[in-house]
Amino acid sequence: MVTPFNFPIGLPQLYLPFCLVEATQWFVVPWCSLQFAEILEQAELPAGAVNVVTGRGPVVGDAIMSHPRTDAIVFVGSNATGQIIAERAAGKPQILELGGNGPMIVLDDVDVE
Repeated sequence: MVTPFNFPIGLPQLYLPFCLVEATQWFVVPWCSLQFAEILEQAELPAGAVNVVTGRGPVVGDAIMSHPRTDAIVFVGSNATGQIIAERAAGKPQILELGGNGPMIVLDDVDVE
């Protein structure tokens, strides 16, 4: 995997679990999240500051998004799922990165070198 200088840990964290799933045919993603939560616990992050809830999106995701104690939603993924999330979490602050492209404008006066 080739990663950009400004996201050297984030991209492997996002994509390596899926590579492992494909290679080993067992579900790794919840395990990775649980391991990350364990690391945060070992770092003495206050109890309850980070909570990992596993399960299917239509069940667990809907419950979390519609729960009155959920303050905000952040999601990165497809337009279709983003639309569902936007509807289910209506009225709550949301950050949705959808569609899988990150356009950039490079102006004529930029020194690319």
